[in-house]
Amino acid sequence: MTATVVPLRPAGIDPDALGLPRAFLDARFCSGVGQYHSPDNKRDPRALETITGAAIVAMMNRPQQVPKARARWVILSDHLSRRAEDQRQHGRFYALWADLDRDPPTLQDAADRLAADLAAPVLAYTSASATPDRHKARLVVPLATACPGHRLEACQRILNDRLEALGITPDRATERANQVCYLPNRGEFYAATAGEDLLALGGFEWAETFVAELAAHDRAEAEALEALERRQAEARAKMAERQATGQASPIAAYNAAFPLPLVLEAYGYTRHGDRWLSPLSESGAPGVTTTGTRWHTAHESDRDAGLPEWGDAFDLYSHWAHDGDRDAALRAAGAMMTTDDGRTLTELNQDRYREARQGEALDALEDLGDPEDGEPGTPGAEDRRQRGAFGFIHAAELVANLRPPSWLLRGYLEADSLALVYGEPGHGKSFLAIDMAASIATGTPWHGAETKPGAVFYIAGEGRNGLSRRLKAWEMTRGVSLAEGGLFVSQRAAPLDDKASAAEVLRAVEDLAAEAGQAPALIVVDTLARCFGGDENSATDIGAFVANLDALRHRWNATVLTIHHSGKDAARGARGSTALRGAVDAEYKVVKDAAGVVTLEAGKMKDADQPERRAFRLASVELPLVDDDGEPVVCCVPEPTEARVGGPKRPTGKHPRRVLEVLENLAAFPEDGEAREDGCRVPAETVRRELDKQGVDRRRVSDALKRLAELGWLLTEDDGETIHLLHSP
Repeated sequence: MTATVVPLRPAGIDPDALGLPRAFLDARFCSGVGQYHSPDNKRDPRALETITGAAIVAMMNRPQQVPKARARWVILSDHLSRRAEDQRQHGRFYALWADLDRDPPTLQDAADRLAADLAAPVLAYTSASATPDRHKARLVVPLATACPGHRLEACQRILNDRLEALGITPDRATERANQVCYLPNRGEFYAATAGEDLLALGGFEWAETFVAELAAHDRAEAEALEALERRQAEARAKMAERQATGQASPIAAYNAAFPLPLVLEAYGYTRHGDRWLSPLSESGAPGVTTTGTRWHTAHESDRDAGLPEWGDAFDLYSHWAHDGDRDAALRAAGAMMTTDDGRTLTELNQDRYREARQGEALDALEDLGDPEDGEPGTPGAEDRRQRGAFGFIHAAELVANLRPPSWLLRGYLEADSLALVYGEPGHGKSFLAIDMAASIATGTPWHGAETKPGAVFYIAGEGRNGLSRRLKAWEMTRGVSLAEGGLFVSQRAAPLDDKASAAEVLRAVEDLAAEAGQAPALIVVDTLARCFGGDENSATDIGAFVANLDALRHRWNATVLTIHHSGKDAARGARGSTALRGAVDAEYKVVKDAAGVVTLEAGKMKDADQPERRAFRLASVELPLVDDDGEPVVCCVPEPTEARVGGPKRPTGKHPRRVLEVLENLAAFPEDGEAREDGCRVPAETVRRELDKQGVDRRRVSDALKRLAELGWLLTEDDGETIHLLHSP
């Protein structure tokens, strides 16, 4: 592509002739190449670079000509950080700037109008996507004195307000302290110029010129703070309702204190009827919709910047105020929200949790055989035996206190229960357990089944690297950050048939629960084999294991879910003593068929109707990392599919039906196929040639094969060269 260069200043931009301030020309600004250039980039961390103001002026005369992914950008501050809060606290800015991409005037006109309004020189250059008819541009206003980071965003807002008053619409994304400004980059059309005020030389005197507007801004901020304090008082009242349970969510408290429209406006979103325009939008079309306290964005630029597709006010706070670091946002929200007695929300959670347990004896620890307590003859042992003594209660009292089932995972896992999931190795039972655990920890519905959010403690018997990849794949697929809930993973396995080891687990859970301010709702043991040191066939050893699980369960009225292997004869249930099956309240069998369909089927549900079978496929997810060979790392997550008995249902579409008929004919007469007990394998090219004879477009064949794979009829192997028909005609 040949660029059109318009020499608005044939001699180029002369910083001396414009009287640009030396502080701007000599300053070493934070810079990088491409939007992902950052020391915090997990895949490719790179140290930030610097560029001087003089070099920026030189680039206006000799622009780069590269794709945006390799284009140089600048943050006009001498502090090397891409974090907004760092720039607010430590940055010194030597220029303001504006981004014009929505119906902009000509470049010279925009520069002249702003220069006249500010009585200061304005540097101007077109962006890489500018055309001769549309001068999308960036305007840079060098400052006479540095603007501190805590004032920068207010000054940027005032600058944009002035542009709008001049009839020029700026992109308000520039009002963030860490917003990058892409430097001159020649595209289809390029021009560079300067706007001058003949009565003024040198940099812009921002503190003097903006004095009235900054004062008005400060008053508005004070009024907003008063309004915020009122909102927080209302939020504290709502929070009081949650305090009886010993915990309050920083996310819920933040969302209660900060109305969604207020947060959207605070971070530069503009309302257009019932929609909002993102400050990151490049199209100018409002693509953010709201429903109650939730928002949804259709802006591709939002997702490119790391925003989720949907979220709430806290998600916006996390992204804009903490650069997407949800852990930092949670800590900040917990420290920011206060109760009537002056405690922060974090302190409240911790204090309430401890207070709720100060009057409780650690009966569970004593039941687990603490060697220092509870032995005959030790002080208090008799009292403890009396508290746990055997007794009766009248049936009328039980009936009078009748309660419906309390579901942790509606229809599948009751609160305060023991549950078992078993299946053969490699059949997907741990994938389903992780899916359930993450859903409960974040309060996310589990494939349509409602969850009751609560803290989850996952006792992992296998490698944490594999578990971390599965959790990341879950986050990416479900669009939910695990930072939103309490999901805690053990650093190693623990033999839970041993009293001392089980007591150690209980103490670790107790300490972490107190620190997090969240009582356990679910404890997952994955797998029994890795968390068991006895004989699985011994009813005595399994009984000790179950007793220790019961102690963990009763300590917090939590649900304990154990993952186990099936025996040699899968039809006879889980491996080992039947004492385990007799002890659990719910039991599920996991089976994966030849088509890769994973079925979850209830075998026991003590006090409720058995749920219907659920079927899943393990869908591949490409993770944001590569292996030693530079290949992307892939993990799996369970996605619902159609459950079936026997063979899969036949396709309804014309082309899938025809392709299946051809495959069945080839399988019935396997001259080119290879018949086995697990189905028939046919070369893909043989199938295509046969369908060519019938006049079927090859593009239709690919779609039909994909549909048949979804239904469970076939698998493609050998990089698509072989079709494995799983069910013979």
